[in-house]
Amino acid sequence: MTGPLTRAIIAPIRLYRRLISPGLPPRCRYAPTCSAYAVEALEVHGPVKGLVLAAWRLLRCNPWSAGGVDRVPARGRWRPDPWVPPEDWAGLDEDLERPVPMGLDGAALGPAELPASAGRPADATRVHNC
Repeated sequence: MTGPLTRAIIAPIRLYRRLISPGLPPRCRYAPTCSAYAVEALEVHGPVKGLVLAAWRLLRCNPWSAGGVDRVPARGRWRPDPWVPPEDWAGLDEDLERPVPMGLDGAALGPAELPASAGRPADATRVHNC
């Protein structure tokens, strides 16, 4: 059960989610969205710590952030547990056949042998999908 101060802080966030957010294109880099994170942080941690966590999340949600899954930490903690992929996750399969980029012959190329994208140095190893 949340207190009256927490409910008063959550009310404008819920109004934003119902009235304003549907009219805007999706742009949040994190899951759950920043407004859903704020509501959950306020419900779990109360008004003071919930507002601090929500403000920190809003500061991290910017064009230079990689984004990703960001859960609200458990009560009494400041950081959530790190995400560990399950044993049967496809990304862990070493026998997985990787697709060859279009325009290249079927030869098996390692990451160092692939051509660099326009404007990106050949030694860049990190790729951001925006």
